[in-house]
Amino acid sequence: MPRSTARFVLSGFALLALAACAMQPAPPPPVAAAPPPVPSPTVAAPAFSDQDFVSRAVAGTALEVETSRLARTQAASPAVRAFGRQIASEHARFHNQVLAIAQREGLVPNAAPPNPGQLAALAGPEFDRQYMANQVNTLQQAITLFESEVQSGQNPSLRNLAARALPALHRELARAQAIAARMGA
Repeated sequence: MPRSTARFVLSGFALLALAACAMQPAPPPPVAAAPPPVPSPTVAAPAFSDQDFVSRAVAGTALEVETSRLARTQAASPAVRAFGRQIASEHARFHNQVLAIAQREGLVPNAAPPNPGQLAALAGPEFDRQYMANQVNTLQQAITLFESEVQSGQNPSLRNLAARALPALHRELARAQAIAARMGA
């Protein structure tokens, strides 16, 4: 077979092969990978729980009542004694309200009995300065605790109690800071 005929025949076979390929159905498009599953919305565990609030509030209010009772007998300043009476009364009320809600909601505070620490051994002006310095610090912590409950608490009764207590705690803190400043605490 002459070369040109061979080329012609080979070219024809190539064209036929290409035509056969063209007549084949196109392969299905590649299956796209399934999108990753959408994570179901989950609620992150609160960093602050109602149980934590109850335990800390019960312990804090019990300690406040105990140290404030000391102020009525060991303080030299009439302002400190009056402040101690007010704190003992207010915090006893907060304490009882938290306990009542906790009992109703099945929350058990894991609070140890209050320990007034070195404050119990002090008297007079030394007691006044230390007590008032402690009060400023303790009331700041209480405000933080109650604000956290308002923002993150799950129990509506506890959130409501915390919200109602905050104005009194802010007033007490302002009064404690003023008395402490006068005493140089």
